Order: sequence, then structure tokens, then C-alpha cells
Amino acid sequence: MGKGIWSFFALFFLTLCLTGCMAKRAYNQGVKWSEQGQYGKAIISYRKATQARSNFYSAHFNTAKCYEKLSLQEKALASYEQAVHAAPEKLEGYWNMALLLEELERWEEALPIWQQALVLCQTDWDLRQARRHIDTIQTYLAVSKESQGKKETEVPISVEPLTETPEE
Repeated sequence: MGKGIWSFFALFFLTLCLTGCMAKRAYNQGVKWSEQGQYGKAIISYRKATQARSNFYSAHFNTAKCYEKLSLQEKALASYEQAVHAAPEKLEGYWNMALLLEELERWEEALPIWQQALVLCQTDWDLRQARRHIDTIQTYLAVSKESQGKKETEVPISVEPLTETPEE
């Protein structure tokens, strides 16, 4: 009986190690394809990595970046969602998802993502940027709601980046 349990654990850990190695190898190949501008091939490699290890944050995140490069925003959003699910403590996934939602003018969806990003900000620069996005969206939504009652046309918004540089 004791031998069977040890065999089971040995096989289990061996499987984990092999799966991790396969995921890392596929991820590294994806990075190479990305660096060469071969985004479709990179996506395939990153997907292999996430099939081997479903919670592989960097593979999900890089998949999203590749989809953005290919102008496949909906697929990019889905990959960002998988990234933040895999690592909800990482600011970058929320940040990029919120920016993409803004680009798509999906303000109501972007707002809670920015609010989550705000919680994760660790530098003053990030905090100021996230607050600016939140304030701008809230103002836009309030004005848009008012103008709908008056049947005025919507005014497009944009958030200008701060001119200062982030803290090192």
C-alpha cells in the first residue's frame, strides 16, 4: 500500500514537471515569434503554453498583446480576462484591458476595470494616471447621460497622457 502511494506521487510530480517544461518551451517560442513580428505564430505558441498550464499569466497577457497587434480586439479582451483571472494581483493585465476598452469606447466596462487597477497601483504616477482615467470616464458618462435627455450628440473623449515620466 505504501509503495503504491509513493509511485502515485512520483508520477504526479513528474507529470507536473513535464507539463511546466512544455509550457515554458512553448512560451519561449512565442516570445521569439513575437519579437520577429510573427504574431499569428506567436499566438499558437502562447496557446500551447496555456493549454499545458492554464494559469500561465504571461502567456495569456502576451497572447492579448499579439491579438492587439493583429487588430483583433475582442480576442485580445478575452485573453486579458484570462490573464487577470490567472493573476488577479497583477496591475498590467487590468491596465491594458481598461485601455483597450477605452479604445473601443466601452466606457461602462472600462470604469470598473480602472477601479480595480487603482487598487493595485503602487506608484504615485500609476495612481494619478488611473484616477485621471476614472475621473474622465465618470465625467463623460455623466455628460452623456445628461445629453441623452436633451438629444444632443455625444462628444468623443480622450485621456491625454501625463507629460511627466513614471518614477523609476
